[in-house]
Amino acid sequence: MMEWTPWKPDNATGCGSSFNGSLTGKDNATKIWNYFRFSRGLNDILTAAIMGNIQQESTFNPILVEGMTENKDPTAVGGLGWGLVQWTPGAKVLIAQKNADAAGPIYELAVQLEIIWWEMNNTAPTGKQNILEGMKLYSNDLAKATEYFRANYESGYEGSRQQYARDALDDYGGGTTPNVSNGSPASPSNSCGGNGSSLPPDCKSISGNARILCAAQAYDPVSYEMSGRAGHQGAKVWHESCPTIGPSCVLDCSGLVNIALYDVFGVDQGGSTFTMLADAAGAQKLWKEVPAGQMQAGDMLLPHNGHVEIIDHVAQDGIHTFGAHTANKPQPQQVGPSVWNKSNAWKILRYVGEGAS
Repeated sequence: MMEWTPWKPDNATGCGSSFNGSLTGKDNATKIWNYFRFSRGLNDILTAAIMGNIQQESTFNPILVEGMTENKDPTAVGGLGWGLVQWTPGAKVLIAQKNADAAGPIYELAVQLEIIWWEMNNTAPTGKQNILEGMKLYSNDLAKATEYFRANYESGYEGSRQQYARDALDDYGGGTTPNVSNGSPASPSNSCGGNGSSLPPDCKSISGNARILCAAQAYDPVSYEMSGRAGHQGAKVWHESCPTIGPSCVLDCSGLVNIALYDVFGVDQGGSTFTMLADAAGAQKLWKEVPAGQMQAGDMLLPHNGHVEIIDHVAQDGIHTFGAHTANKPQPQQVGPSVWNKSNAWKILRYVGEGAS
């Protein structure tokens, strides 16, 4: 296992306005907005265009590996994409880091933003020179700016970049100072979720974390898909894309947990099994590990580090759960109840964040 050097902010200024190495904001999305909008002086349109592309590529996760796994080491992912903009192969980012003279561990958000900024002003991963100047031609046209970045920096498929860019502009645009609050697109603000507003009526009488299970069970009709749009793009965005729950909506295992947490507590972790485990092992802001003998409804069963199910109850040797399972079965078997042997209880995690009881 590699040893990582503790990150120290650098004083790189690059092109444009200065950057002191520190990022402002309570989540990655807000920090990225503030970096491009205020530290680098781009307008709302250009910042939102970049945000839409980054969200499509990585859901703002700087250690994301293509396929929705996580790894801090880009040299360990082979030919897969890695990082905020999914540099491919992942190790390519280390060359870019050297070119950009961006000091610090490569997995740090600030380091990757410095690399992106350097590439925009110099040579993009596509080989295109100085794409920032080209983007500035579309400073008043969000759709064209978003497409310009996609074509000349990313060269990836369209996906939901345009929608994500519009969401970023709606949620962050119009300010004259950095966003210091959460500012996340997932902040509860409408009837589509948060603090119990989207809970099924039968769930509102349930107490404790069992409400997470009850909320998740409402998504039985959805389809399974392991992707950035499967509950990782922000719960508000997900709910807007799925106004009526049905097979056209998609969730993966941790995406289902994200949406259920948002529905119950208004919390949008936007994470994966890896971020859940990291939190339980470190800050414990949202999750803590509990002994298998203490599992209860609403706890999370992790049979291994790449999958999560929500515990319903234990009966004899079986752990009864609800989760998003697989795309390799016909509906309605992709999402729903399941039974696991107790020997599969590799980790049991309990939500301990805001609102937990």
